[in-house]
Amino acid sequence: MARMLLDISQLPQGVLTYTNKRFFDFIEGFCGKDEADLLSIQAIRSVDSFLFIEDVYSIFTVDSEDVIEIQTRCAFKNRNGTFTVKPGIKSSLNYVLSLLKEMKKEAIKQKKNHLVSTPLIVSTTLVNGVDSSSIDTVISPFISKKNEAEHNEFIITSIEQWFVQNTSAINFRNINFVCGIDYHLKFSPSLDKVEVLCSCGSTSSLVLAESDNFKKYSMTEALLSIPLNVFDLRDKDFFNFIEQFCGEAVMEYFELLGVRSVNSLLGIDDIFAPLQEDYLELVDIKKKIAFHRSDGSYIIKIGIQHDVNKLMKTLRNLLSNKAQVINDPGNSNELIFKSEVFQQHPFLKRLIDFYNNLLQNHDTTNEIFLHHFLDNILSNIPMAKSRHRYQEEVLDFAICLFILSGRNAYEFLRRNIPGALPTITTVQTKLAKQGFRAIEGEFRYTDMIKYMSTVNSKFAFCAEDCTTVQRKIIYDTRSNSFVGFSPPLDEYGMPRMKHFQTNSIEDLKRWFQQEDISNLVNLYMIQPININNQKISPYALAAYGTNVKYTSFDVIRRWFTIFDRTASQGVRLIGYSTDADSRYVLAMRLVSGFFSSLLNSPTTKHPLLLTVGIPKSWSWFFLPAQQLFLCMQDAVHICTKLRNRLLSTKAVLMMGDGLISIDYLFQLIQSRSKFYHNLVKSDICPTDKQNFKSCQKLCAAIECLQEINGSYATVVYLTIIRCIIIAFIDSSTTTAARIYHAWLAVYTCRLWRIWLNLVPQENFNKRLSQMATLSDVAKNEFKQKTTKRSFFITSTAFFCIELNAHNLTYLTLLVAENQLPSETLNVSLFSSQTCENFFRLSRSISGTFSTNVNFSVQQFLNRQEKISMLNSIKTQSSTSSSSTKFVFRNHHKTQQNHEHSSIPPEKMTKQQVEEQVERAFKDAVSLLLPLGIKDVLQKANIVNMNQVSRHVYNDLNRSTKKANFFKPITIDECYDESDSDSDESVSPEDPNNQANGLYSWDDDDENNEDEIEDDNAVHLLPQTNNIRLQAMKGVRDTINPDLQDSYFL
Repeated sequence: MARMLLDISQLPQGVLTYTNKRFFDFIEGFCGKDEADLLSIQAIRSVDSFLFIEDVYSIFTVDSEDVIEIQTRCAFKNRNGTFTVKPGIKSSLNYVLSLLKEMKKEAIKQKKNHLVSTPLIVSTTLVNGVDSSSIDTVISPFISKKNEAEHNEFIITSIEQWFVQNTSAINFRNINFVCGIDYHLKFSPSLDKVEVLCSCGSTSSLVLAESDNFKKYSMTEALLSIPLNVFDLRDKDFFNFIEQFCGEAVMEYFELLGVRSVNSLLGIDDIFAPLQEDYLELVDIKKKIAFHRSDGSYIIKIGIQHDVNKLMKTLRNLLSNKAQVINDPGNSNELIFKSEVFQQHPFLKRLIDFYNNLLQNHDTTNEIFLHHFLDNILSNIPMAKSRHRYQEEVLDFAICLFILSGRNAYEFLRRNIPGALPTITTVQTKLAKQGFRAIEGEFRYTDMIKYMSTVNSKFAFCAEDCTTVQRKIIYDTRSNSFVGFSPPLDEYGMPRMKHFQTNSIEDLKRWFQQEDISNLVNLYMIQPININNQKISPYALAAYGTNVKYTSFDVIRRWFTIFDRTASQGVRLIGYSTDADSRYVLAMRLVSGFFSSLLNSPTTKHPLLLTVGIPKSWSWFFLPAQQLFLCMQDAVHICTKLRNRLLSTKAVLMMGDGLISIDYLFQLIQSRSKFYHNLVKSDICPTDKQNFKSCQKLCAAIECLQEINGSYATVVYLTIIRCIIIAFIDSSTTTAARIYHAWLAVYTCRLWRIWLNLVPQENFNKRLSQMATLSDVAKNEFKQKTTKRSFFITSTAFFCIELNAHNLTYLTLLVAENQLPSETLNVSLFSSQTCENFFRLSRSISGTFSTNVNFSVQQFLNRQEKISMLNSIKTQSSTSSSSTKFVFRNHHKTQQNHEHSSIPPEKMTKQQVEEQVERAFKDAVSLLLPLGIKDVLQKANIVNMNQVSRHVYNDLNRSTKKANFFKPITIDECYDESDSDSDESVSPEDPNNQANGLYSWDDDDENNEDEIEDDNAVHLLPQTNNIRLQAMKGVRDTINPDLQDSYFL
């Protein structure tokens, strides 16, 4: 596009001072009538307004009948209802605008460089033709060198001459212009510069220049803008002033509002607010100063808005100058306040001290938020509420405050600290723009990638978990679908998005009758791994309602889909972690090939397949050398499962010559003070199944428990739990210690399992008969058990311990071979606790006066948006790129864990790993030695680590799972199809079974685990035996069937 020549000579002299009719005549003559009417209808009534209004074409976006005629004349109407300005109209206006801007630049240059030998003459048109921004200053060059008094007298005389010459143009009565009252002069120490401080707030600089040994002053900025007695103007004089400054329409509007002075004008927050109300007296004036939109609201004409804003800004500058702040004549770098100001407002001194300290200790990489907060408040206080603006730091702070405190607390603070916080609408708009709001079943890969790039991470762990929700159907306006029904899964195991969309009430009725309503919400969390070992908040990838009617194959397909989608965008998922549910355990076994076989698995030919070199001497390591991703069960859930097994009344755990029983813990609590063991009866309450703190307290009391006679087997059992905590939960554990404790737990369970498999039946009967804590009825009942699962931990818990130890070792080998960074060894992050923490936050995010901590699926999605935004702000605040850092509350334990986790995990060689595993085996044997297990193993010729590993391998290999990736089957079908050790009725007297494993190992016992662990709190009474507890549970059977629903859920 060719550029036109800007020839300002074609513009009339003095065009910069044109206003009102003279301005419109100029535009019509230079451009045309359409262009003049386009500016006139918007009340753009002067060159000054024309130059400083950003978009004179915004009128074409206004939906009002008042502007249809000018829109039709000056623009083309598109099919979608929008308008496009005609090229000729736009070109002519842009050309004259460019000419005026160029002329403005030339005027500024002349102001700086023009030298003539006439007295000081300043030309300004505050209202009628004088442009305050184009001042021509002239000073006689024939001035000899003077002292300050002579310079002062000369400047005062020159300004008085200028004032006399321009009084008629200003057209105001009773005006005096006195130095020391209406303006002040401040000379520099060298007398080469003077500043003119006007009472209106503007500042002008007079520079002493030298040319041919002669002196002169040149004014560089506007000296005056409004009459100095403007605060004294009332009624007619005030309305004349408003008419000259803003036009007749604004003057009439002020008259109707009863605004008769500057003080009353400045006391109104939003001068145009009455236009939005339906007042009969304002009907006519609305047509002059605003456009009536089709929705009934009014939009102020852009020219009037510009003139009024300029007036308000100038008046506020003048008002701030009335605060008695003046420059110190002796020091140009300091300010002097009158003593009365400090007496009335003593906080000003403290505020000045604060900023002085801030300047002395300024750190651009760690700016305190208070600085931005105060700056924002002070900037907003003199402005109308509609013109309050907020810095990004303040907006982020407001979002955090709104999320953490709730609506009521936030609104209380906002209303009582004016200008400090934006409205809730602004906060919600900011939240919506961040893109953290998700639709049910939507996996937000793109947003996840953005978050990963923000935290500079390319590796992550993925966690999956469920929590209960209210069974409620809600219509979601954003997705135009009903949320609360359980969405079906597609062929990739992914939930179908927006599946429940309809315009038919019949469809909705049918859904209520036939479809399941979600009673759980399934959440996927991404935990980034930072190469700088920095703590990073997790990211909520997806959430959707579920009815738990899915299989392990749905889980497997979903995992493969998520892995491929994230890998295609440059993020490597290290692996998945879940909550030790039997379906997920089976899925992990099938995916990793841990005593299972998945035919046609996508893993075999995947380009991102991981491979490590496993030494042939590692007979104890059963995981295949090739893995696509790793799998770990959440260690917290494993610990609580083991604790629940200990507290169960339907399981007797036998370990060698000892009995694992809760009764020993009762004895400890009753015989010793709490200050000794720190235990209470609630720690061994079987009804609280997810009490992980109880696991920690029980493990901490191991040394105390050893003093209880006969408790050694229980001590060993609690040692297994403690090993899992140290290996997978404690963030301060070294890599070597993780390997050791993980395999110590594994070998303790392996030796225990082998002993149970080998011990003869008569030994069981003998031991049961010798148990004083069991009644005769209980002893006979346990003698009739047909499987050994009642004397061992559940198969799911056993496989979880095995899987975690193997995957930890595999991950260590990957780091040793430099396939992954060492930061990925932070396995304390490799858990589903990210989901659990998210659920806890979601329940705690309810308002102060709300007692409902639970939520529906849709309500959870709403809360997910807020928590994700809060986590994002936390992460950005903690990064080194953020200059302003928010300080969030941290629990002292979290603070300690973070300090420990700041140490990057160390690499280990294969030799070092092997040494830790061998040490774990020896310690496991020593740990079980007092229980008499070694004698049974020696009789079977199982004495070293290789023999133990071979026996366990053969035992587990008999229960290998086989499945086809392309042939989906249910979890029960999979177990029935491949479980060679399924539960079967075997007579206890059968001698053929006494030689090798009298009882079979049922890997499907997790289906009955809820029944096993559903114990009653009355077991806290030490005299209550197991049989009595079971009888107590039959109380439901004595209730009238018609009334059962009234008492039981």
